[in-house]
Amino acid sequence: MPNRGYVRVAGALKVLLQDPGEEQPVSCMTKNLSLGGVFVLTERRWPVDTTMSVRLVRGPLEAESSARVSHVGHDGVGLMFVDAQQAFRFVVAESIADLVSVGAEVDEHRTEVRFHTDLAVTWRQGEVEHVGRLRDVGLEGAFVCGPNAPAPGTSCYLYLSAVSGADVPSGEICGCAGMVMHRETDGFGVHFEKPSDEFRAAVGQLVGWLNSGDALRKSLHR
Repeated sequence: MPNRGYVRVAGALKVLLQDPGEEQPVSCMTKNLSLGGVFVLTERRWPVDTTMSVRLVRGPLEAESSARVSHVGHDGVGLMFVDAQQAFRFVVAESIADLVSVGAEVDEHRTEVRFHTDLAVTWRQGEVEHVGRLRDVGLEGAFVCGPNAPAPGTSCYLYLSAVSGADVPSGEICGCAGMVMHRETDGFGVHFEKPSDEFRAAVGQLVGWLNSGDALRKSLHR
């Protein structure tokens, strides 16, 4: 099984954690941050699976998302963002870009870089086709948002074009079988299984476009 995840960057940013059972938010600083979650430095130790809101403060900008405690460390807690909206993802992405621009350390243990996007995708399980949106994509897999998410451990077939966008040339639509690795409330993560050379080329072209700064901002603003 591949090492999944987003690029994680070390850095100190202010966040406010609001536990629904408490009146006042807890002010913390981040230890590291990614598009998928955050580790905060705090003396509090909420139990794993505790759900709360996270407010990220970046200069004059603030954005909020639901989050779930994924693990507890000796110096704080790790939280996974849940159903994060575009406005929140934009603030997170801009914060990561700022940290990288001043030399923040990038976690080299992540073997696959994922790129955030909001492109249409079609997937099929059995004889039934579904239309969804790509939340992120990498050379080894993707996360698909939409209803009727298949169960982990089952197979599906994913169709996508090499590049898709209002001002970007469209590539040929091609497909690949995938193994569903995990399922969340808004969709599912899939690992590409034995992709063809054509599919690899399509994903590589898409990832290359998303890796450009203009593409990242266009995607986040959609």
